Amino acid sequence: MDFINDNLDKSLYLNKLAEKTFMSPSKFKYVFKSITKVSLSNYIFNRKMDRACYLLLNSDYMISEIADILGYKSSSSFTNQFKKYTNILPKDYRSVKKR
Repeated sequence: MDFINDNLDKSLYLNKLAEKTFMSPSKFKYVFKSITKVSLSNYIFNRKMDRACYLLLNSDYMISEIADILGYKSSSSFTNQFKKYTNILPKDYRSVKKR
């Protein structure tokens, strides 16, 4: 999991992660979910959003820079995902939480 957390800015493919652990992709998915209680894709999404929340509150990065840091191809894609996670836009999250 450290590898995943340290590489949130990169594309994390199931096949590559499974290869790193010397497991088949299906075995990796099974083991991962049994340990974390969430799917790999949900885990990665949640970690990215947690990191985004941290960066919004503890840095002066622009939203487009945070999107780039987290490996999103566009800030609009990041904004949509962030709103899905928090029910609030990143700029509003930053201004409400920093008060």
